[in-house]
Amino acid sequence: MNRAGRLTASGAIIAALLVGGAAIVGTAPANDGVLAPFAATAVIGEPVSAREFDAVVHGVSLTKTVNAEYSLTSSTVTSPGYWVVVDLTMTAHAEAATLSFAQLRVGDYSYSVSDFAPAPSLVGYSFGSDVPVRGPLVFELPASAFESPDAADATLVLPARQSPVLDTVPTIELDLASLVDGAAETVTIDSASTPDAGGAE
Repeated sequence: MNRAGRLTASGAIIAALLVGGAAIVGTAPANDGVLAPFAATAVIGEPVSAREFDAVVHGVSLTKTVNAEYSLTSSTVTSPGYWVVVDLTMTAHAEAATLSFAQLRVGDYSYSVSDFAPAPSLVGYSFGSDVPVRGPLVFELPASAFESPDAADATLVLPARQSPVLDTVPTIELDLASLVDGAAETVTIDSASTPDAGGAE
């Protein structure tokens, strides 16, 4: 083979390797997919487990007005949309577990949990290991969220941290659309408590 032939053959081999390498890179999973959390899916009344805690949603209420009962006073807050009040029990596996990063997702929109529930609450507080604590999670959503077809397939997402890389994240399926006609005028919430301390049954 002359010099020109050898150069042509070498070029063809290099081109083939580059194409093959591009194919491998193109089919490899993106970093976001590799590091994404794992959803542990459940429905209302079904326990779900993660590394930091177990959780179970007992029920969901929809209302225009929330009345928060504090130890010495109360506060009433009305929304131009709706308040979604989730009745939930969390059993932490470690004392640092909280639900501060809980989100309610409707289609492409995510709504963060409100922090005005009476203390001690499931948001921003740590509880003892292996002690079930029951209390409310409260979310404010615009009325338009319930007009979306995605409202029937909403999800409550309970990450243990802001960036739950490779974590198992409890995800509870909720049909918010079915709650609109039966929305309560007012829902009263109080602090989270253990069943032995007078929590709701």
